[in-house]
Amino acid sequence: MRDGVKDSGANYKDAVKQQFDAANPKRDVFVSANAGSGKTHVLVNRVSRLLLLGTGLSPDKILCLTYTKAAASEMQTRLFDTLGKWSIMEEAELREELVKLLGKEDSAQVDLRLARRLFAKALETPEGLKVQTIHAFCERLLSRFPVEAGILPGFDALDDNEAKALQAEVWQEILKLAHANPESETAWALTELMRANANATLDGLRSWMGYNIYKILDWEAAGGTATLADMLGVDAQTTEDAVKRAAWAAVPKDKLRAAIAGLRESSKSKQHENADKLQKALETTEEVEAYNIYLKAVLTTKQTPMKTIGTKDCGSATTEYFGSTNSADTPELDAAANVVARLQGVKILTATRAVFEISREFAARYRRLKSERRLLDFSDQIMLTRKLLKESHVSDWVSYKLDGGIEHILVDEAQDTSQAQWDIVDVIRDMFTQDQIRDTRYPRTMFAVGDEKQSIYSFQGADPELFIGRTKDEEENSKYGGIRMRMSFRSAPDILRFVDEVFVGQGGMEKMFNAEFVPPASDLIRHTAKRKVPGLVELWPLSPAPTSDHKELPWKPDPVDSESEDSAREALAREIAEQIKSWIDTKEPVTVRGKDNEITRPMQPKDILILVRKRTGAFFNAVIRNSKWQGVPVAGADRIVLSESIAVQDLMSIARFCCLTGDDLALAEVLKGPLFG
Repeated sequence: MRDGVKDSGANYKDAVKQQFDAANPKRDVFVSANAGSGKTHVLVNRVSRLLLLGTGLSPDKILCLTYTKAAASEMQTRLFDTLGKWSIMEEAELREELVKLLGKEDSAQVDLRLARRLFAKALETPEGLKVQTIHAFCERLLSRFPVEAGILPGFDALDDNEAKALQAEVWQEILKLAHANPESETAWALTELMRANANATLDGLRSWMGYNIYKILDWEAAGGTATLADMLGVDAQTTEDAVKRAAWAAVPKDKLRAAIAGLRESSKSKQHENADKLQKALETTEEVEAYNIYLKAVLTTKQTPMKTIGTKDCGSATTEYFGSTNSADTPELDAAANVVARLQGVKILTATRAVFEISREFAARYRRLKSERRLLDFSDQIMLTRKLLKESHVSDWVSYKLDGGIEHILVDEAQDTSQAQWDIVDVIRDMFTQDQIRDTRYPRTMFAVGDEKQSIYSFQGADPELFIGRTKDEEENSKYGGIRMRMSFRSAPDILRFVDEVFVGQGGMEKMFNAEFVPPASDLIRHTAKRKVPGLVELWPLSPAPTSDHKELPWKPDPVDSESEDSAREALAREIAEQIKSWIDTKEPVTVRGKDNEITRPMQPKDILILVRKRTGAFFNAVIRNSKWQGVPVAGADRIVLSESIAVQDLMSIARFCCLTGDDLALAEVLKGPLFG
C-alpha cells in the first residue's frame, strides 16, 4: 500500500472478491457499482449460482428486472452463452469454471450433469427466463389479472414511440380547441406560456406532460395552484398590471413632486437624470407604464432600493422621500421593492396556473383516447400494477397467486427505479419474509445493483436518492455490510480521476442529490482502474456565435432547413471532423485490449465514438456531413425518418414525375439534387 492507496494487484483482488460476494445467492445484496465494474457479469454469475445451488430451482422462479429492453437482451444473451458453453465443456474445464464461479467448497457439491442440463432446462422453461424490463413484467401481470386491475381484457401496450405519437395527436387537439375558443382557459394558458417563453417552443412541456400524467392527476386532486397561491400570498385572479396600477395609485404624488424638485437643486448631473425619469413617470397617463418607469428610477438592476438618490445637497423633501446616502429608512423605496417581490409571485403563480390548465386538459384527453382504444402506456402499467398489489381489495389474492411463481428478485440499473416501481418490488419481497415453511436449500433473496451517477431517466420518474438510501440502510443493518464495486475494467486511470474530481473533489454528488442521502466525501466511492493505459480529458471552448454578415442572394437562396457555414453547430462539427482526420493521418497511438495484454497501434476510425444528445437534428447531421467531407469513414445515421431523408425525397420526386410528366417541380427537385447535380 502506498499513500493510503492499494497497489493494482491488491485492488484487483479486492474487486474480484466484491464481485464474488455480490453474486452470493445466500444473502440479500444492494450493490453500489461504478461504471465498468462488472454489473452485468455479477448479475449473470448470481443467476448461474442460483440455478446450480437452488436444489432443483426452476429458471422461471428467478425474476430479473432491468430498465431497458437492450439491457434485458444483453443479460439474457450472456446468460444463455454461459449455460450453452457449460453444456459442451470437457469435464476438467467445466469443473475449473465452477470453482471460479462458486468457490471450492460449493463447487464440490455440484453435480456436473446438472450444470450441463441447465441450458436445455432454461430453453424448455415455459415463458423462458424472466429477464425483462419492469414494464414488461407489469404488462404480463396485468394481462393475468385484468378484471382485478379494473381494465378491459385484451388491452394493447404502447411502446415509447407509439405513446409519443398519441401524445402528439392530443396536443393537436388542444391547439385546435384553443384556436376555436379564444376565450377559453386553454387558449389563455397557451397565450401566457408562449408570451413568457417567446424564444422557445412548448416541446419540453409536452414531453413532461406525457411522462407525468399521474403527477398531473395528483396535482389536480390536491387543488391545483391553490396551495401555491396561499404560499405566495397572491390571489389566483390577480394580474401583474392590476398590482402595478394599485402600487402607482399608492405612490404619494405630492411628496414625489417635492422630491423631484429637490433633485433638480443638486449640483450633480446624475440627480438631474433621476429627476427627469421620475418626472416622465408622473407625466405618463397610462398607469402601468408610469409605474414601470418609476421602478427603473428607484430600484437597482437587482431590484433593491437605490441608496444613492438622496444626497445632502438635494433638500429635505428629497431625503425624506428617498432617504440619504447612508439612511436605512427608505419606506417608499422599500414599498417599491415589496411590489416587485409581489409581481414575482404573481408571475410565478400565473405561469404555474397556465401550466396546470394545459396539463389538466392534456391529461384528460390523453386518458380518454387511451381508454377508447384500450391502450396502456408505461406509466399506466406501473401505476395499475402498484395499485393491484398494494391498494386494491384483491391485493392479497393476487399476492397469493404470485407467491409460488417468484423466489428470487434481481434489479439492474436500480438507480433509475421510481418510488412506484420500488413499491412493486417491495410487495414481492414482502412475500419472502412472510413465508416460514420453505423447504429449499437457500432462502428467497433480493439483489439490486446500480450507480447513482448514471441516473438519466428523471423525466420518467427515476429517483436515485431512493437507491442511495436503500444501499445505505443495507450497509448499516445487514450483518454482511454493503458492497461497493469501485474498479473499472474499461476506462483509463486519467478518465476515472477526472470523474472523481467532478463528483467528489468539486462536490458534484452534493449538488446532484438531496444532501441527507449523500455520504460525506470521505465515504464516497472513488474509482480504481484495472487497465494501466494513458488517457486524456480535453475541455474545448464553446464555439463562438457567427460574426459574418452573410446576406442571402435572390438568385441563390439559402435552404430554409440547413445550417449556415459559420454557425456555431457547423463550426464545432467541422472542428471535430478535422481533429479526427488529424489523428488518423498522424497515426495517433491508441492502446487496445488484445487477447492476453494491452496492444498499442495507430488509431483507426473504428476506435472513435462521438456521443451526442440526440441522434437526429442539425448538429448530428453536421457531424456526419463534415466527417465525410474530410474523408473519414463514418457509420452514418442509425435512426432516420424516411420521409425526411433527402435520398428518399429525391426518389419520391422521380416517382411523381414518372407518374405525371407535367410535374415540373418534381423534375426540378431531382435535377437540382445530388442524383443529377
